[in-house]
Amino acid sequence: MLRLRLALVALFALLLFPEAQTLRAQPGINSAPPPPVFSGVWTETRPAKGRPMRIKLSQDGAQVMVRLSYSDSFSGRIFGAATVRNGVATWSAPQGCVERFQSPGYNYDSPGLNTFTLSFLPADGQLRPVLVYTQVTLWNVPCGNHRIGTEGLQTVLTNDSP
Repeated sequence: MLRLRLALVALFALLLFPEAQTLRAQPGINSAPPPPVFSGVWTETRPAKGRPMRIKLSQDGAQVMVRLSYSDSFSGRIFGAATVRNGVATWSAPQGCVERFQSPGYNYDSPGLNTFTLSFLPADGQLRPVLVYTQVTLWNVPCGNHRIGTEGLQTVLTNDSP
């Protein structure tokens, strides 16, 4: 019954306002929202030990360059190049295993794969945005204390940029 009413209202609107039939999509209307702004320097809020992780993000549209540091400065080395989709920046990188941690009988050509994500926690009354850095490692072979399977870690950071 509700569908019938909605269909009648739509038909009535088209009869009364024929220009509605010829409306064209306008740029910016009904398009995907712009990606969130990741750019800035982000610092780990509660490091478990040692110095806090710091991440410097440089964004150009849906591309984000990631630099990582545990000191007050950043090198020119890019740690990762992420792509933003559905509000989450993601990139992957191979995980190596040095020879001294390798076990006999396994092929170490591709020991593992790291998948990194950057996403925001909902603002919910917070004064500053909160960034969540996640690293998930899929181990294909044992490496030292790492067993075959998946490991993950998550770090919460706040923006230091003015």
